[in-house]
Amino acid sequence: MAEAPTRTPAQIATAAIDFDFIFELEQGGDATQACVPMPDSSQSGVTVGHGIDIGQMDMAQLAGLSLPRGLIEKLAPYVGLKRQKAVEALEACPLQLSEKEVHQLDHAVYGRIIETLAHHYDAHQSTSPENGWASLPSAAATVMTSVAIQYGPNLAARAPRFWSYAVLQNWMGMITELVDFGDNYATRRHREASYLKHHMFGRSEVVSLQPAANDP
Repeated sequence: MAEAPTRTPAQIATAAIDFDFIFELEQGGDATQACVPMPDSSQSGVTVGHGIDIGQMDMAQLAGLSLPRGLIEKLAPYVGLKRQKAVEALEACPLQLSEKEVHQLDHAVYGRIIETLAHHYDAHQSTSPENGWASLPSAAATVMTSVAIQYGPNLAARAPRFWSYAVLQNWMGMITELVDFGDNYATRRHREASYLKHHMFGRSEVVSLQPAANDP
């Protein structure tokens, strides 16, 4: 009997992630067509796939992704460009990817974030590895990933209260914190809270939550 192929750390870390939910949050419309979201009121660059902002990358970061050479060459002209410079570059040379290229880009970028997030989570649980990243319910890992996509994988520094609930595997605490996160993405945070509550407790309403146990 042939042995099963060895999975990479990124494949292991992303195995439980509900990417359909992540992609719904990240990008509406045609993911193959690049755009510059809100160039007058944000630091956005050319964005394509499901919320992948090429303007936030440098060439070393782009080259370090596990992407085909042809796709890297397509994306390279937009690296580091933000706001009006990104708009001008896209007007001069519109960018459209194939569905296959969107899949490759999404999974290369998100895979790296999730792998790093999983590493941080496992490091925190080093004294109880049975509670590591691989033990997480899919919904919990997915919501943590959604937050990390916006705030980076070091959630202990960027979202410490949310992280403290997550490492305790206190699902209601995570939900409560998402509802009252206090950032500029309340709609997204509430959708994450509803998703987690639905999958963990069979309910999706997020109003009138009680204080969580083990409140940090």
